Amino acid sequence: MVETPHRESRSRDDRSALPDRVGVWAGALTAALAGGLLVIGLLTPVRAGPFCTRDCLVYPYSGAGSLFPGDSFWMVPGILLAPAVLVLEARLLAAVPADRRIFGRVSGELASGYVAAILIAYLTQILAVTPMVRSGHADSVAFFTQYNPNGMFLALECTGYLLLNASLLFVGLALPRTTRTEEYLWGLFGVAFLASVATGLAVALTGSALVVLEIGLITITTLTLILAGLGSAREFHRLSRSPGGPELPPGAPSVPRDGL
Repeated sequence: MVETPHRESRSRDDRSALPDRVGVWAGALTAALAGGLLVIGLLTPVRAGPFCTRDCLVYPYSGAGSLFPGDSFWMVPGILLAPAVLVLEARLLAAVPADRRIFGRVSGELASGYVAAILIAYLTQILAVTPMVRSGHADSVAFFTQYNPNGMFLALECTGYLLLNASLLFVGLALPRTTRTEEYLWGLFGVAFLASVATGLAVALTGSALVVLEIGLITITTLTLILAGLGSAREFHRLSRSPGGPELPPGAPSVPRDGL
């Protein structure tokens, strides 16, 4: 059966809209997971460190085993957020001009570092550190537990979110800024990067515990991703409804759209 030109044109439009639909879902998931990380994190009681006010754990945090899994729920959206951010960044960078692709490549490298640091921090905490504490070996993993206000867990986590904010800055640099959404994302990512660096410098200069930096970075990053995810999802939804461009004859090469 010979396919009609109308059916072929509709199929072509469906294919051109697919990346935008991926962008819609990636943006919405990023915003939802970032919101979940922020809300669950705020609702999780503080068990140790300078912000703890009652029933505080002390080194070597041997009582932490009884707090699982309640105190680890907040890590679940953090783990799922990592791949969602990668997909969103990939869609945002899918059509950047040739002279800005170097920024996209740098962003990808930084995002890979973020994913590695966060997954190592969260998964080792759930799969290795907590079982060791529950089996009575808290002394051997006290430096790696999430309750240590200056431990390896917080160092990895803070490194991950600093890398993510740097990655988002380079996403903003890569965008051609020909649309309001691209201008909005560039400004948002720039402010988030400056805020995260300022927070890091303030913690370093005042000698505060790493947990202070963790709280600041998670707050900055999640708010940024909520706003960026919602803005991106809205723009990609608009683009998916109007793939754009004149209808081409069968067999003619498609012309990519400008911007997002």
